[in-house]
Amino acid sequence: MNNPISGKGGRRSPKGTKNYHVTRSGKSIKINRSLRDQATARKNAKANRKAERLASLPKSRIKRFFAHFEPKRMYRYWFSRDGAIMALKVTGVGLVAGFLIIVGVFAYFRKDLPNLRDISGNNFGGSVRYYDRTGETLLWEDYDAVKRIPVKDEEISQYMKDATVAIEDKDFFKHGGFDVRGIVRAGVNNISGGSSQQGGSTITQQLVKLTQNWTKDRSYTRKAKELILSVELERSYSKQEILAGYLNTAPYGNVQYGVEAATRDYFQKDSKDLTLDEAVFLAAIPQSPSYYSPYGAYFKSNQQESTEALVGRMHYILNLMAEQGMIDAKQRDEAKKIDVLAKVKEPKAKYAGIKAPWFVLAAKNQLEEQRGVDSVKVGGWSVVTSLDLEKQEIAEQQVEKGLAQIKRQGGNVAAFAAEDVTTGQMVALVGGVDFYDEEHGEYNYATNPLPPGSSFKPYDYAALIENTTNSGAGSVMYDVQGEIEGYPCTNKTIPKQGGNCLWDYDLKY
Repeated sequence: MNNPISGKGGRRSPKGTKNYHVTRSGKSIKINRSLRDQATARKNAKANRKAERLASLPKSRIKRFFAHFEPKRMYRYWFSRDGAIMALKVTGVGLVAGFLIIVGVFAYFRKDLPNLRDISGNNFGGSVRYYDRTGETLLWEDYDAVKRIPVKDEEISQYMKDATVAIEDKDFFKHGGFDVRGIVRAGVNNISGGSSQQGGSTITQQLVKLTQNWTKDRSYTRKAKELILSVELERSYSKQEILAGYLNTAPYGNVQYGVEAATRDYFQKDSKDLTLDEAVFLAAIPQSPSYYSPYGAYFKSNQQESTEALVGRMHYILNLMAEQGMIDAKQRDEAKKIDVLAKVKEPKAKYAGIKAPWFVLAAKNQLEEQRGVDSVKVGGWSVVTSLDLEKQEIAEQQVEKGLAQIKRQGGNVAAFAAEDVTTGQMVALVGGVDFYDEEHGEYNYATNPLPPGSSFKPYDYAALIENTTNSGAGSVMYDVQGEIEGYPCTNKTIPKQGGNCLWDYDLKY
């Protein structure tokens, strides 16, 4: 029998000599004779390692999953094939769960939200504009808390649009309603207590806040609703329509809402005629109207501080416009040299420029009676009245001519009213002499109640004749104390308060 001895020193080969070779030094090395044997060996070794690893883990699947996050195991597991498969599974489940959560949140908040069918801002309110019977001549623009004149997109200066986009939302024409980077930036500022020249809300989001009157609500619930409506708004309207809607509702200080009303008050022109420096001035205000508006009380009481802040913000906007390719460096530098505050006009008095003032206020009173005071305060209406301007001018001239004669007779006021008897429409109305008189200029003597005086005597006589048997046509009333038949005088000592007692003009009888 052959002795299975090989190599120097006569050492025996390990059991299963077909897989081992003994070197000259006496070491036994394992030899795999084929690729198949190699693969089988690796597979068995891997299975052994996995079995050892699983044996060291908890039996519960949940505990086993979190055990992989222990520092000693984390790297080896998550960079293995099993870890990669698990990561894909977790990612897939996370995506599905996230999608379902988003859909659920959307459905939860959407059920209580309105449909944004109108972004013109009419529900936001505005001025009530009164016109003559032709509908062409503006008599007065009335405003209470909101002075606003909506205009179309093409009626707004391109400078105004560019300046607004540059400072409020530079990616306005790229995003779909909200800007993730802006939201993150705003969140970081809120946490750190910092500030930013640019907010986290897009122009679309700001329009939603303005139309829904959410400007003072800063809750996360409101933010979720705002994002939902912003996405819907982007799907329903073009970017140009959304930008025009924002510019028609944005606050520009005091009672000025919308770029048209602001332009007319600040510069006494239409918004389509705004220059670059004027547009930048207006674009600087909406972030904090009470702080930046020259019409605001804070600005007036802190003139130097507010002026420096406003000019600094205007220069910042000009720099942004240049960086974003809206203007060139020359335009930017020239605009910075202009003292735009010197161009700002003083705010107008409430009745400045009003035509036919007593007529217009009478029309306003009638409108409030028919539609309600609160409804009229909301505004945004154009009212065409029955006023005939030609007849109104004649009426005012006649009142002025007749006043001299009235004064000679001891009077000091005159009024005039003209009605078209075929339609019942008032075509001219003058309620007094001087509408701007501080004491009683606004009082309308043509329509407001006044003591009837002697014109009421026929009614007194009619009641006397109807209720007595000894009074009638031709009866004489003597200047003596007396009684009315059937109505005894119960108190003769107190003039004016005595029951049913007749007293003459001087209260002697």
